[in-house]
Amino acid sequence: MANSRLGAWASAVKSRDGKCLDCGSVDDLHAHHIKPKSAYPELIFDVSNGRTLCYRCHKAEHERNRPVRVRSNQPQRRTLKRQIEQLSEELSLARNRIRELSKFKSTPEVTREQLGRLLNHDPELLERVRASILRTTAQRSL
Repeated sequence: MANSRLGAWASAVKSRDGKCLDCGSVDDLHAHHIKPKSAYPELIFDVSNGRTLCYRCHKAEHERNRPVRVRSNQPQRRTLKRQIEQLSEELSLARNRIRELSKFKSTPEVTREQLGRLLNHDPELLERVRASILRTTAQRSL
């Protein structure tokens, strides 16, 4: 009974949208629950809680929103390894940016544009580096 109601819900969502709402594809369409069925069982058959996605976009949506899987209350090793690799890569990029900025140590009047280009327009990092340069300049003048 629930499977036929779910099928009717999916058909209604797909016929309403007619195409993937992310990429516009009309091939291999799936109905996706906006609010998860497990958290909102009262919205399982509510058409307004659905959107049409193609297979690729539907898979990407679930990958993006998938929580870290746990076994014995500990994240999987692969997930932790991937997170460590991402953080290491970000750290490496930040170190490279700092090395580039160290060329300006003797020139305290680095412009905002020069820093922006070096920091790939990362405003938070830009402000931290700018503050650091100003502190360094103030300490040297003492």
